[in-house]
Amino acid sequence: MSDDGWTWELSSKAEDDLDALSPADQDRILDKLDEVVSSPWRDPPDYGEPLQNSPYKKIRVGEFRLSVSFRQDDL
Repeated sequence: MSDDGWTWELSSKAEDDLDALSPADQDRILDKLDEVVSSPWRDPPDYGEPLQNSPYKKIRVGEFRLSVSFRQDDL
């Protein structure tokens, strides 16, 4: 989560797939998601490609593809 209150959430399928990866790959993916919501140079809702008929966006982390949504919590 960032100072601006942004958080990320994986789809249930992406969570299951993440659990099956090595700890190193999991850390790499989670670090990238944390970077997206904390970077002053990125606007989380504009990051990634929208998935049709879904609240999730497709993002790429190396060779991995994820379904993730970004939201800003009320402060």
